[in-house]
Amino acid sequence: LSLAMFLILQPHSSVCSFESFAQRTYLPTEQTLNPTAITRLFQSISDEQRFSYLKRRAAHSQTLVDGGYWAFDTTSISSFSKTIRKVKYGKNKEEDSLPQFNIALLLDEISGEPVFYKVLDGSLNDCSLLRNLFLDLTQLDLDPIQLILDRGFFSLNNLTSMLKQDIGFVIGAKRNSSFIQATMKRALPALRLCHPRAYREEVEAFCYTEAMPWVINTRTSGRSDQTVYIHVYFSKQKETDDIENILQALARLKQKAEESGQAPDDPLFRRFYKKDSLGHWELDEMQWAQFRETAGLIVLMSNTVKDAAAALLIYRNRDTVEKAFCNYKDRCSGRRMKCEEKALEGKVFVTYLALSLLLMLKKRLSDKKLPSDSTPKYLDTLSGIKLWRLDGTLKRYWDEISKSNRELILSAGVDLPKNII
Repeated sequence: LSLAMFLILQPHSSVCSFESFAQRTYLPTEQTLNPTAITRLFQSISDEQRFSYLKRRAAHSQTLVDGGYWAFDTTSISSFSKTIRKVKYGKNKEEDSLPQFNIALLLDEISGEPVFYKVLDGSLNDCSLLRNLFLDLTQLDLDPIQLILDRGFFSLNNLTSMLKQDIGFVIGAKRNSSFIQATMKRALPALRLCHPRAYREEVEAFCYTEAMPWVINTRTSGRSDQTVYIHVYFSKQKETDDIENILQALARLKQKAEESGQAPDDPLFRRFYKKDSLGHWELDEMQWAQFRETAGLIVLMSNTVKDAAAALLIYRNRDTVEKAFCNYKDRCSGRRMKCEEKALEGKVFVTYLALSLLLMLKKRLSDKKLPSDSTPKYLDTLSGIKLWRLDGTLKRYWDEISKSNRELILSAGVDLPKNII
């Protein structure tokens, strides 16, 4: 816990600095740890201990919120290590050229707290790793859960697995799926009319929904007829943004191709540009027409939410996990992982604890209607309060705490400290 607090308060410092930090900071334990002792501590955290904690953590989260959704996503953590077996080259989400391992994170979208995490091989893609999550969730002995997933996890296998295991979901749909394309084709004429009846003010979009039968066959239960809902949305503002963003990206790619004389290794360039008879790069008119037809559209799929606006509001909460990853990397020293193979799982676990503490604090401050960027300022301000030791005793006393700092402490739901401890 003391190490987790260090990672929050000193996000840009190496754990080698913990020993000096502990000497000047009031922490849950007075034991100071040098770098060697910290490595041994990381190595001593067993898989059974970590999973036992995560199991209790997930069960506790279900007692707090009834019927809420958990957002699931992954991020890549770059590493220079040549000894960690899970560090491999894969699709790096920050376009970093270094090898990586992946971290999957499950986050309660209402409380904003991380519920579960797992360290994964760096070469795995999002579609394949979801199967591992289902296996882990089975071992957690949880009540049926509901997931928010982006379209990177969209596949027939994943959809079928969630339906078989009674997992509720709201997931972004990939447009290259045949049944999604068919639904979009039926939805487009109605949505492009921008009819007032199709407009939902709460999401600022025109909405279209189709119910689709889905048959599941299992060895234990046999045939099960279920229903999924495909929601299609059209927004004029999103259409404008989509066009502007792709025009800027294509202009940069074309300039790069002209300057280098070679095609950029980019899927966007390969999709929209082709060479003419003179060897010049020109826009593929057919691809552009296909893009324009679907610009401004969002497609979601759910087995639990019939209402289109409600589904989109739930789906928008997936940014809680994206923000959590930013906090993990930038506020909890998680951007680079420098450790040995035996210490990796323990270090990630302590970083997970740091993220949990930080997000709990952010949620408490958010409940007090404080600005979203108030957490770093809050920590910086309170870190200036001094604690002094009485000469010849083990007792300590605090500096006089100003009225504004007392209000800050109370705003996080924390009791004011005793004058002498």
